Amino acid sequence: MAFAENQGKRSVFLLGENSWKWRLQSHVENQSFEKFDIFVDKIIQYLASENSKKALVVNHENFYNSGEKIEILAQYFNKNYEFDEKARLTISLTNVKTRQVKNYDLLKGNHFFKANLDGLSAGTYHFSVKELGSNTTYNGHFEILDFDIEKQFVNPDVVKLKQVAAQTQGKIYYSNQVDALIKCLLEDENYKSVQKDVVTKTPLIDWVWLLILIATLLSAEWFIRKYNGML
Repeated sequence: MAFAENQGKRSVFLLGENSWKWRLQSHVENQSFEKFDIFVDKIIQYLASENSKKALVVNHENFYNSGEKIEILAQYFNKNYEFDEKARLTISLTNVKTRQVKNYDLLKGNHFFKANLDGLSAGTYHFSVKELGSNTTYNGHFEILDFDIEKQFVNPDVVKLKQVAAQTQGKIYYSNQVDALIKCLLEDENYKSVQKDVVTKTPLIDWVWLLILIATLLSAEWFIRKYNGML
């Protein structure tokens, strides 16, 4: 059996006869026709698959906000357009402004491969996803916007702050009420200052070297006094 592909047209040639005997032999060896039938199904699928389908499909956004999750998802298919779990995918990432290049491996997930690119600085990036076995390549680009949601709200929402204070039995203080806030905190029983003392007691008998030193000094004093006739 031979396979050929010419200008997008696929062909298969069976150089033999009595293929039904192959199926019977497969049943004798495996106690089932399943293996042979799957083999034939894959041949038919190969012939019926459109060659125009992309072997490497990559999903990504054109714009990401700074600080949010950045993921590149990819799928690689064989000639039967079946997901290839054994594919080896890598991604090369280039910052357009700094020309800095970073390389990552795509990790296999559930019917897809994924690269996590969190932590990139704002800017425009070109990237290339490549399947190492077939050298199939996908090129794309995306931009990370310098967008920080906390910077979008420079004024406090007084209404919501009052709601939070009411729900938690708290109070609202403004910048001109610092003294009142300090007084409230000092009078609040929940914020009493607590002093803790840690006392460590060690019996003198545990200080062996100190006992030896004291005994030595006492013995020396007695010997000196005895020597000088002071006893």
